Amino acid sequence: MSDVLVMTVEKLHTELQRRGKIPAGTTKPDLQEALIKAISEPPTVRTIAPVVQSDPNDEEHCSCVRMSSD
Repeated sequence: MSDVLVMTVEKLHTELQRRGKIPAGTTKPDLQEALIKAISEPPTVRTIAPVVQSDPNDEEHCSCVRMSSD
């Protein structure tokens, strides 16, 4: 946390942007407060649906269009 107190305004902006935060205030103390809050928040956990691979030879579940060769 002591690192945050010695950062430049530019570095504070960079670190906040890196964390996806857009601070409301523009003064150095406002930026410091926002970064300290961002650092102390637990990380956001994103759940991603598993990718299910189907058998391309399975006619019943195949969503591909079969073209006839006339």
